[in-house]
Amino acid sequence: MQNIDDSAKPGVLEVERRYIVDSRYARRLKEKLLALGFAGDREVRQVDEYYTSEHEDFIATEECLRIRREGRRATLTWKPPTSAAMQESDEFWKEEVDLDVTGQEDVVKRLLRALDFIPYVVVDKHRSILVGPKGVEIGIDRVQGLRSMFVELEVKTADVEEGLEAIEATVRQVGLTKAPINKVPYRDLVWQSKTD
Repeated sequence: MQNIDDSAKPGVLEVERRYIVDSRYARRLKEKLLALGFAGDREVRQVDEYYTSEHEDFIATEECLRIRREGRRATLTWKPPTSAAMQESDEFWKEEVDLDVTGQEDVVKRLLRALDFIPYVVVDKHRSILVGPKGVEIGIDRVQGLRSMFVELEVKTADVEEGLEAIEATVRQVGLTKAPINKVPYRDLVWQSKTD
């Protein structure tokens, strides 16, 4: 296996907040972001296969173990369980450990199965990515199987308070203050949509 991705350095947290929007709002928001000078407007498709395990319920703990395919690249990602403080907040702040497993997905899946990890659900999403001030990345997401669209704000930082302030400032700047916040992971929303 290859080395841990440089973007996942120890001590750096991924701080994020997600909103629920409809497609018309998403189009208007994207136009506004471009007018405000947000950079990027990169379109990607991310297919995430999530796992839980026989020895610990990752769904209950909101721990994340997934294989993400984006283009030709594949990444194995782990994020720790959600803390009590995060459950009371509108945001999540977690360390993200990424391992490039491009070309080795079958080996990684065999390894996970041998360690009693169980495939849970696949999340297939199209994301428009724009980057604003203070490094806040905005993803406008259409998730296969879900009716709503989502806007995710994310910043990587070693200082949680600094990250929360950057997200809040961006929310005010782009006018997301009245949109409903979504705290349920895509993983669980897709699972629920399949079992309803």
